Amino acid sequence: MPLVHVYTRRKFFEPVSGRHSLKVFAERLTEIAARALTVPGTKGALTSADVEVRVEEFGEFDVFNSDVAIVVLANMYEERLANLEERRIQFEQEVVSLLREQQKMLLSSFPGVRISSPRRISIWFPLALGGAYGEVDL
Repeated sequence: MPLVHVYTRRKFFEPVSGRHSLKVFAERLTEIAARALTVPGTKGALTSADVEVRVEEFGEFDVFNSDVAIVVLANMYEERLANLEERRIQFEQEVVSLLREQQKMLLSSFPGVRISSPRRISIWFPLALGGAYGEVDL
């Protein structure tokens, strides 16, 4: 089960819409990650229900050059590794599209309000060796 960590500055999601836009972003991120990482016909076949997202604000001692940082942790499958860069680019393009879509929605919902938008997004796709992640049903 992939885990997506999102680190962000509060000003990009909260000033106008409260936490709603960040919640929507996190929920849509499960779909985007599943599409980018799925490996049909293996244990790596994914749906959005298979992806978990954790969102945190940058802390006062964090040093980031990005406004949004996304780290996608997933098991390594040969099929994933074979075209990892393509998968990362697909993920990146869909994330940028989602952020732009959300910004347009906020601008149309709150005319005249100045909304900050991220200038830089960092995305990492480290893969763990098979078996590094496990899940146990209780």
